[in-house]
Amino acid sequence: MRGSPRLRNGRGLWGHLFGGRYKAIVVQHHEGDYYKQLVDYVHLNPVRAGMIAEGEGFDSMEWTSLREYRKPPSKRFEWMETAKGFDVVGLPDTTAGRRRYIERLETLVDWGKPTEAGKVLWEGQSLQSTLRRGWYFGSQGFREKLLDGLGRDGLDADRKTRKRYTRADLKDHDEQMARRLVAVGLECAGLEERDLASLPKNDERKAMIAHLLMERTSVPQKWIVEKLAMGSAPYVSRLAKEMGQRIAGGDRAMKRMKKAIVARFIT
Repeated sequence: MRGSPRLRNGRGLWGHLFGGRYKAIVVQHHEGDYYKQLVDYVHLNPVRAGMIAEGEGFDSMEWTSLREYRKPPSKRFEWMETAKGFDVVGLPDTTAGRRRYIERLETLVDWGKPTEAGKVLWEGQSLQSTLRRGWYFGSQGFREKLLDGLGRDGLDADRKTRKRYTRADLKDHDEQMARRLVAVGLECAGLEERDLASLPKNDERKAMIAHLLMERTSVPQKWIVEKLAMGSAPYVSRLAKEMGQRIAGGDRAMKRMKKAIVARFIT
């Protein structure tokens, strides 16, 4: 969770890997619950994505660090950092403490609204929005210390530099991710892109892809409308929301479809 507001590759160039999806932010650890909230948010990613259902077990998914939290220290990957995770919730790294760590996470989930698991409001915006657009996560005092340490003029200059890239490049990156998600969704649904125009605007497969696009990317609703041939932005928004409610309400077929798309998309 450590990083710098300015990330470049070894040749001094700006790129999507360093400035887009794999960004890093500075997190306040010693005061407040910021680090704890962030670790909870990361561990609950599979729940929000519909990849873990109620009763399945939080460490049942293969690609989650919780599997390492469950293991005794001698059996963990050497590179896995767990000490801070146990420390911020006040639990020992013992058999009982590890079990309680998983149980604690389970209490943070409202299974009627699993897509909201781990989401918290911070300074009036969601943690998800902060991680996507921000450069630090902490108190106002923490921000002031960072600004003083970096030099306010230097940070302002860095922001101006980043703006030359983020406006066009990150928009293009978002659209690339969205196009890939559409392709994966169509493949899982047994469709091709040319089929979209002939399908009803409220086709549930279209609604599923729209739901995932709105959940996992920041492309505008207008982009989704045009890509999926779904009529209008308000209509897309309503259908995507209704699809989320169906999944949260226990629609098994839609849960399976979403799980299959997400699993293929992130691999």
